[in-house]
Amino acid sequence: MAFLNSFALWGSLAALGVAVPILIHILSRFRIRRTDWAAMELLRRALIERKRQVRIEDLILLALRCLAMALAALALARPALTPAGAQLLGGAGGRSGVLIALDGSYSMGYKPGLKSRFDLAVGRIREICSTLEPGNPVSLVVMGDRPRIELRNVGYDVERLEKVLRTIKPLPEALNIEPCLAQARDLLAEIKAPARECYVITDGQATSWAAVSEGAADTLAEMKELGQIFFVPVGEGGAENMAVTRLEAASGVLRRGAVVRYAIDVHNAGELPQNQVTVQLFVGDTPVDQRIAPSMPSGKTTTVTLYGRFDDAGIQAVSARLEPDALPLDNIRYAVADIREETKILCVDGEPSDEPFKSETAFLAPALAPSSGDDDGSGLKVVTVNDAEFPAQRLSDYGVVVLANVSDVGDHQLRALRSFVKDGGGLIVFLGDKTNPELFNSRMAQAEGPDGAGPLLPAELGQAVGDASGASDGWMMSSQLSEHPIAQAMASMPPEQRSTVSFRRYFQARPVEGAQAVLSLAQNGDPILLEKPYGRGKVLLFTTTADRDWTDMVVHPAYLMVLQQAVTYLTRRGYETPITVSEPLIVGLPSRGALDAVPVRNPKGEELTVKVTERNGQMSASLEHADLPGIYQVQYAAAQAPVKVAVNVEPSESSIRPLRERELRTAVSKLPVSLIEADKDIFDAIRESRVGLELWRVLMLLALAVLVVEGFLARWFSKRIAAAESVLVAPSGLTARAGMSG
Repeated sequence: MAFLNSFALWGSLAALGVAVPILIHILSRFRIRRTDWAAMELLRRALIERKRQVRIEDLILLALRCLAMALAALALARPALTPAGAQLLGGAGGRSGVLIALDGSYSMGYKPGLKSRFDLAVGRIREICSTLEPGNPVSLVVMGDRPRIELRNVGYDVERLEKVLRTIKPLPEALNIEPCLAQARDLLAEIKAPARECYVITDGQATSWAAVSEGAADTLAEMKELGQIFFVPVGEGGAENMAVTRLEAASGVLRRGAVVRYAIDVHNAGELPQNQVTVQLFVGDTPVDQRIAPSMPSGKTTTVTLYGRFDDAGIQAVSARLEPDALPLDNIRYAVADIREETKILCVDGEPSDEPFKSETAFLAPALAPSSGDDDGSGLKVVTVNDAEFPAQRLSDYGVVVLANVSDVGDHQLRALRSFVKDGGGLIVFLGDKTNPELFNSRMAQAEGPDGAGPLLPAELGQAVGDASGASDGWMMSSQLSEHPIAQAMASMPPEQRSTVSFRRYFQARPVEGAQAVLSLAQNGDPILLEKPYGRGKVLLFTTTADRDWTDMVVHPAYLMVLQQAVTYLTRRGYETPITVSEPLIVGLPSRGALDAVPVRNPKGEELTVKVTERNGQMSASLEHADLPGIYQVQYAAAQAPVKVAVNVEPSESSIRPLRERELRTAVSKLPVSLIEADKDIFDAIRESRVGLELWRVLMLLALAVLVVEGFLARWFSKRIAAAESVLVAPSGLTARAGMSG
């Protein structure tokens, strides 16, 4: 037995309702007045025989009134038999409340034939709801990265349901099971019906359902306590799918007229190899390069290299595309590139020299701009000053500042550097024999800035180790590369060539919070290059020198690759990093100006108004969720070109293979759900399982029947008493019943 309304509330009211007639009955006894009257004494002997009978009749009427009140209050509590109780009584076809949890992830859009998996799921919804009576409670939640409630505990109405089913579509998101099931559990608890049913309709994607998390399994167990849970798979058809899973600038300087190399990962998520796959690179809507991959093995990712030339400055939209297939949503991936007229780099030489290749920046400047220290056509312009000239430089004129073996940075320069990096600039620090680790730590690695942004350097410096004279072989660079973009720039170099880079002396360094090692030594894992974000900018720390004093890296091809990629990485703004659909879209804005909101145009061309917020002194436009893949445009100033942000789908959802029959049964057997297989008639499955009986109507009818019986008996008892009293009349002509009650 279950109660759909609060039993505590209505049970209390029932007790009160029963108590009222009893109280009235008791109080009525104290209203009798005894009057000595000679005529009554003549009738006492005749009436004493009737007194006991009248009292019994009054108690019967009292009991019927109390029972009617109790039944009415119990009916308002809406008791219902559980399925087991209903089966014992032979009940079936009770009033059922239905929750439909529909998988809306983009793998449901897979359409190998006339209908997509999502179309099949919508058909299943119609079949389920057709078994309901009008007015039965229905809820519908679409599951993606987060749940969307389309119907919430509403009475079943065919037209209303159809209106919703015509508007819902697959979401460009991956399925995030735990929060969606948590929402489904809450919706199921809200349904007021003797039998609750939840139907989880999904394509049974192997990546999502093969091993459900413990949290999701616990939520399903909680839902099982509320009602029956059915797992309805619709993953019919094949599983062949190609997807672009990565688009990234691999090398080249982002400036007008430059050619940039892009690495494009294409994943064959199907079970068959694919041949002659065409991959195209677009700048805006214009194709700029393409390549036909002759073969892509099943289940493997192939990296395709394409080149894009940028003839216009400004923020450019870039995309990599495949020919559309049965799941076109993941056949395109987006990026943006902030193309500049030129990038100026300031190199501060802590050990200048007039002798060739003796200064600290002698190898640094040519590596940044190979033909000369000026603009060499690569878009980079290098300006070299000594440490005494450094304070006179206006850092806002530069994109990157390099400190090479600088002994100290004064308070004024330190404040300028913090402000420069915080506003989006890039800082590279090389150490050397003039470096004082205690002084560097106190100024840049430990001290927190006035804006609360934390230490500027990525690490606290220890002591310098090794022999700079070259008497020993030193340490080799590790051939194992991290996932950092700077390290990945060396991926095209053979491991045995990378491992020939040697370091004779370096500073030991302990990374601070938020920092990461980019390049490390093979022998002991000590970092040789570290990186840390600071405000909108980034800081790189080399624990060795920029010249040949401590390392031969400067004459190795890796030096050129690392520095070129470092400049590209440091000059890349935050909005150039793509985000995933459903993630927050946050765009840093210039600190100047006081904006309350800015317009944002989504990939469909719809304009949204987004509030501007401030955090740690940084103004930013924040959109809670980016719901569409493509290019978003943030217009923060009328005179400025809009900032563009790329939004992509989650690559993991591209593996669309559903659980096969045996896998599906194994997975479902571990969960508290009942499987309705794709080939099973859903009407039969529901008919077999749907039992239960809500009792409030029966109880209300019983209460009404009891009141009718009570009224009939009261009338009958009164007539009998009147008939008896009519023959017992006192000489005065008054009836003997006067003053007598219960």
